[in-house]
Amino acid sequence: QTYVIPLKYSLKAEQIKRASEIIKEILVKDERIKDKASISVGFYKFDVYAVNLYVSFAISVNELSGAIKEDFHYIVKHRFDSEGLEIAYPTQTVEMVNKNKS
Repeated sequence: QTYVIPLKYSLKAEQIKRASEIIKEILVKDERIKDKASISVGFYKFDVYAVNLYVSFAISVNELSGAIKEDFHYIVKHRFDSEGLEIAYPTQTVEMVNKNKS
């Protein structure tokens, strides 16, 4: 399984690192993920509207895939909400300039 989790640019570097730690902790604690060495989480790149974390892990029993993904999403959202870590979504900033300023 691979994911890219977009985080808001307004987060500080320490918060991005914390988000990465939370995700890894969630995956390590999930007993259905047997191959703990397959877990990879890290700061992937600066994207257009977000800083992206890359998440990868192996699932050995395909029947569990849907349940693991759903649980993962709920737990990540809950933990991020509780620590004030915001997931990014496409936004646009408009800067207004007052040309009548003296």
